[in-house]
Amino acid sequence: MREFELKGWLVEPQSLKVSRNGEHHHLANKAMQLLCFLADNQGRVVTHEEIEEHVWDGNSFVAKKAATNTIWQLRKTLQGDLEQDEFIETIPRRGYRLNATVEYGSQKRSKFGQHTHVYSAAAIILTLVAITWLFSDIESNAPLFKREIITDYPGKETEPTLTVDGERIAFIWSQQNKAPNLYWKPTKDRSELPRQLTDTTETEATPSWSADGRSIAFLRINGETRNCSLHTVFVVTGVEQKLTDCQATKPGTLAWSPDGKWIAYAYNNGEYHGLGIISPKTREIREITRSPKPDIVDSDIAWSPDSKSIAYIRRVSVEDDQIYVTNLDGKKRHLEEAPNDMMGMAWSTDGDELIVAAVPKGEHRRQLLRLNTTDGKVIGKFDQGALEAYSPNLSGDGNVLAYEASNIVISLGSIWEGDEKVDEIPAISSLSTDKEPSVSSDGTAIAFTSTRSGSKEIWYHEVGSAVPTQVTDFGVQNVFGPVWQPGGDRLIFLAPGPKKNMQVFLFEKEGRRLVQLTHEETDHMPPSWSPDGKYFYTSFAVGNNWIVHKYAFLGVDEGAANPEAVTIGYASKESPTGSLFVFRLRTSSLHERKPDGEEDVFMTGFERRDWGNWIPTDKGIYALMRNEGQDQLVFSSYDGEVRDVAQLPARIVRSQNSMALDAVNNRIILAYYAMQQADIFGLRRAN
Repeated sequence: MREFELKGWLVEPQSLKVSRNGEHHHLANKAMQLLCFLADNQGRVVTHEEIEEHVWDGNSFVAKKAATNTIWQLRKTLQGDLEQDEFIETIPRRGYRLNATVEYGSQKRSKFGQHTHVYSAAAIILTLVAITWLFSDIESNAPLFKREIITDYPGKETEPTLTVDGERIAFIWSQQNKAPNLYWKPTKDRSELPRQLTDTTETEATPSWSADGRSIAFLRINGETRNCSLHTVFVVTGVEQKLTDCQATKPGTLAWSPDGKWIAYAYNNGEYHGLGIISPKTREIREITRSPKPDIVDSDIAWSPDSKSIAYIRRVSVEDDQIYVTNLDGKKRHLEEAPNDMMGMAWSTDGDELIVAAVPKGEHRRQLLRLNTTDGKVIGKFDQGALEAYSPNLSGDGNVLAYEASNIVISLGSIWEGDEKVDEIPAISSLSTDKEPSVSSDGTAIAFTSTRSGSKEIWYHEVGSAVPTQVTDFGVQNVFGPVWQPGGDRLIFLAPGPKKNMQVFLFEKEGRRLVQLTHEETDHMPPSWSPDGKYFYTSFAVGNNWIVHKYAFLGVDEGAANPEAVTIGYASKESPTGSLFVFRLRTSSLHERKPDGEEDVFMTGFERRDWGNWIPTDKGIYALMRNEGQDQLVFSSYDGEVRDVAQLPARIVRSQNSMALDAVNNRIILAYYAMQQADIFGLRRAN
């Protein structure tokens, strides 16, 4: 959509930016879509149903709450005074109306929708050129598909898998207060209710149809022990069979071969893990890949149409994903041009393309991308609508592409001891993804990462300010972990260096200076400061292990001294007592390294993905434990006592590095899922 002016604001839809008199704001993608839709219908009441259809792709469960929140965010940004509805007027039980003049360059529209068009010959020529370019783009050779909603039930429907003919779909349905279970339904009849195949208190994941459509393979994961087993279930009778134990990795690590002879899955034999295949008839098992390090995961399996090759994603480090293609003898090749941060993969029926759910370079929304199978280069994308896409699955005849259509809002909130819910922080909240909080020593500023500018950047919010301040403008998606220097106004964080390796950078508020502190030609983990602010810690790989390194901070101009290797560990934080605590992925446990060099296990019971969800203090450690049915914050004192701090709904706290202590205000800041909705959409090939 073109730029336009609205009550003095310049609205730039392509860059998701609004500005007026030197004031600049970035809107979330949905907020900009809704604003543009209201502008297109200025002066007219836009109904809730129209908003649902045009902005949220007909997803009624998401649209109702999301539209209300988005209108509130637009009023807050553009209007300021939230007590007035004149700018964006609420029409009770009907919808909203934009009461303001909208100007589109040479096209001017009045308050009541009357408008005139002025087109120059040059504009017509430019339009024709643009149309020619559009239809000669790399997407022009993509098959024509029509988008449709397959499921839209309360809760989350995820991990779709289609039969060969695309007539039936199986999926995982997570409902409130119920464990995720396996269901199936016809794809063409939206009104037909799903049929439940499993009913357990454990977590079902990653279903995959057999070639004859009679059975479905799936994983069963124990929420407490993380023990994993591979099962099949007959669709007609519901009879289950356990085939083998497996490695409880992220969803996507299971796929039945098109010829029906093998099921590919992630194995763990106690010494190492990787991808294997098992015959559902004979139970023969073959190891296909072996992970080079314990913390590297092979996942997101897709079979070639001829069942001779397997494509998979190797997750090397933080958002460092690599696609490999291997034959059944384990001979593999790397698709070096593939994008990063992928969540699901399918293979085209002609064998020439892979379909992945990934974030294109320079954008912030996960989309369905088409890659060639030679080097992984992006050659086009599908039109999946406004919602983010995950877990693509293509029917064997190539006529239906199913995927998760997700609307997830991650926000920052606060919690006090004894609470059972997270309180939103209104001054920071947005409809974008805000996470990885850090609180300054005096409690007056919160730093975090956010996608509200269109890319993932570092932001901070100071007490009393109207809006947060943007720190970085890298224009990428892999910026991580801002941490305030104790007693200072400097931030360190992780971002790509000149050679694309993840490096530690420093930002100084005074003068807004940005300095790269580390220069090793390898990826680093998010850093942490020592309590006195004189040193910082970060891990990088040495051989087959992640090693914690300590750097002396010499100053903004001088940078950092050469690193000193300390111990094995993926993430590390020093406590005020002088002990260094390190998280080790291999055992998902927290270890204490005392000042004299003595080491011992301090806490166990973590999930691997919560490697950063713990906070050392002078008396003990706050930590997040994932128990069956709830997220539990605990405090483990250094003298061995453990107490409950807060109990929250299950999986509401984001994984990885999502906790910060606000010692001044005696609260914990969390990155949490403020909104989670996932339905299954389909792209059906047009006749």
